Amino acid sequence: WQVGIPVIGHVAAISALFAYLLWPDTVWTQVAGVPIPSAMLWCALYSFFVVWWVAPSYNLVTQLVPANRRGTAMALQTIISTLLGVGVGPLLAGLFSDALLPRFGIESLRYGLLLVSLPVVGAVILLIRTSTHAAQTRYLHVERAA
Repeated sequence: WQVGIPVIGHVAAISALFAYLLWPDTVWTQVAGVPIPSAMLWCALYSFFVVWWVAPSYNLVTQLVPANRRGTAMALQTIISTLLGVGVGPLLAGLFSDALLPRFGIESLRYGLLLVSLPVVGAVILLIRTSTHAAQTRYLHVERAA
C-alpha cells in the first residue's frame, strides 16, 4: 500500500494536470455565485493529488534502506527531487515553450508544461517496479543489516 498511494496520487495528478492545461479557457462555471474558469477545478484536483507521494515515499525509503544508510538516502531523495522539480523543471518548461512558440504561438507554454510533466509517467513505472521488488524481498536486506 505504501507504493500504491503515490501511484494513485501521481496518476490522478497527471490526469488532472493534462485536463487543466488542455481545458479551453473560454469555459466558465459558477462556484457560490462567483464565475471562475472551469480549468481551475482541474487545478484544484491536481493540487490535492500531487503531494500524495511525499510521506509514503520517505517512509518507503526508511524501510528499503538499511539503518546505517537512511540519512544519506533521505538526503539524496530530497536533493534530487528539489533540483529536478524546482531547479531544472522551470528552465526546461521555458526552453520547451520557446521551442514550440513558432508552431503554437501563445499556447506554447501550455505544451511546454505538459512536456515537463511527462517524467511523472516514468516515476509511476519506477514506483510499480519498487513495489514488485519490495514484495519479493519482503525487506530482507533491511532485516539483515539491522
